[in-house]
Amino acid sequence: MRSIFIFFISTLLVINLVEAANYEVIVKETGEALVLIRFSSSGFFQIPLQDDVDEVKVKGALYTLENKTLELSIGSTKTAIVLYTTSMITSKKVDIWNFKLELVSSNSTLVLYLPSEAKIISTEPRSFIEEQDYKKLLWNQVSSVEANYSFSTSIESFQEDGGSLEHLQPKTEGLRQNLREESFRKEEPAGTTTAIITATLLFFALAVSLLVILLILRSGSSKSKTNIIRTLPKNEARIVKILLQHRDGMKRSQLEHISGLAKSSLSAALNNLEKKNIIIIDKTYAAHFVKFTDWFKKL
Repeated sequence: MRSIFIFFISTLLVINLVEAANYEVIVKETGEALVLIRFSSSGFFQIPLQDDVDEVKVKGALYTLENKTLELSIGSTKTAIVLYTTSMITSKKVDIWNFKLELVSSNSTLVLYLPSEAKIISTEPRSFIEEQDYKKLLWNQVSSVEANYSFSTSIESFQEDGGSLEHLQPKTEGLRQNLREESFRKEEPAGTTTAIITATLLFFALAVSLLVILLILRSGSSKSKTNIIRTLPKNEARIVKILLQHRDGMKRSQLEHISGLAKSSLSAALNNLEKKNIIIIDKTYAAHFVKFTDWFKKL
């Protein structure tokens, strides 16, 4: 019976993973990328990060970050956002850029924004492409994506240097011909500067809009704290509520007295809260001091 219950819970977590992740990625001409991941279900999620990721913004979830792996715990709100920048999901060989990203589940969606002058050579799996003031590529129900593109007016130099484009071409003949014509089309030199300026402005405009989303989430700070408390076990929730009445923190002995928890129960609850990045235990002095982390304070 117990094994059946564990299997049922594991299945629910897998379902959450399958339904939850929606990616939006903005890539500059230099290869730098802004990654936004939206989650729309409760559960536990693991997100591997690139080695050059120095800072991650998380809203709407508890998280831990260790060995370049972000672990999220999303409660009853069923909504969370992750934001970071990286230059390691793109690479360049001669004039050909490659974008490649592994997603957190096999049923994720990804929207990739590229500067308007980007020439799409191939995508895997095949994506929908929309052209406005920028190139927009859309994948549905995927676990990984790859796109090859170029900013040069010709890709003949790549072939002359011994490279091959055969592995980059789409499988369908009609799309292959369209992409060949697009890749080898000459552009007027006079429009190059304008295109670069447009692409740069687009990147920053989209980046600002994503940051606005974070600011909107931040405006509901008290609600975020309340939602997080709802996800916590009874003893952990009791400790957080007490600390909310002592904003500057308090001695561990005081917390033990007010909470009424046994030393072992208090210790276990504090350790869990510390792992969830909610509290910090200052052990500098004999009397340990407990306070909220900067992340939790900003919620």
